[in-house]
Order: sequence, then structure tokens, then C-alpha cells
Amino acid sequence: MDLLLHQDGRLLIVEVKCRNAAGLAFVDGAGNCLGWRQQQRLRRAFGLWLQGSPQWSHCGVALALAVVVRDQIFWNGFGDSMAEPSHPWGN
Repeated sequence: MDLLLHQDGRLLIVEVKCRNAAGLAFVDGAGNCLGWRQQQRLRRAFGLWLQGSPQWSHCGVALALAVVVRDQIFWNGFGDSMAEPSHPWGN
């Protein structure tokens, strides 16, 4: 988790990835920048954080991916994907 924000009863987890060229970042869509193992690690990291911060357990959760390519930032939101079962996002 690179950044965790709270607003209006919702948590936003932001994962940041850097790429050398936009073509490499979006071969199969921006979500491709987060592999299945990375997604699992992110879920586990959030779960551990939540165990240590139970006061936030009532909040809705969303994930955003920020892909940095040179001097641009491309955003891709995954909605409430942290609540979905453990499988690659986008399937």
C-alpha cells in the first residue's frame, strides 16, 4: 500500500507503479500492472493494517492504481474490489 486515504466513511488504497513507456504499462489494460501475486500481497497488507486499526473496519474500501509514465499519471479505479473473493481483479 503506497497511500491510504479516508473520506466520507470510505478508505481508498492507492498502489503506485512506475513504467518506462505507456505501451508497456497498458498492454492488457492498466490492471495488468498489478499481477495476481501483487494483488494477493496488497489484500494481505490491508488485512494486517485493519487488524491493527479496527476502528476503520466499518468503512467501505476501494483500490486505485496510479501508473506513472514519464511525467504523466494514469489512474485506474477498481471500486470495492477488496471485498471480492481472492482472484485476479478484472475477471
